[in-house]
Amino acid sequence: MEVIIKEEIENLEKDADNNQFKLFILYFSLMDLDTKNIKKYLEKIFKLSSIGVIKSSILGKILYYLMFKAYNNKELTGFLKSKFRTYQMKLNPKTDPQQLDRRISEFEKAALIKRSSERSLER
Repeated sequence: MEVIIKEEIENLEKDADNNQFKLFILYFSLMDLDTKNIKKYLEKIFKLSSIGVIKSSILGKILYYLMFKAYNNKELTGFLKSKFRTYQMKLNPKTDPQQLDRRISEFEKAALIKRSSERSLER
């Protein structure tokens, strides 16, 4: 499946401006299949995207990964937090960095609570 997605991405990148939505879906499909792909493809899809809704959706996916995919991987968590900060500041340079850090902390706390409740249900 991964090979098919990569081939389609290669074809769509020939006219990336007109295929941004398809590329978004395909790149995030690769990242959803294997979290090791997140580092490999996140920067690439952000650079290919010029439509605001896609860039905002990328931020949403980063938060999703922080909450549900990266909690056992400190390196990936650090990477995602860094990218979220960077991309948010690129989208909205007026963003208060301290407020942004508080928001990220709130998401991390929510993820901790979710994991704790899941563990208690498993017992």
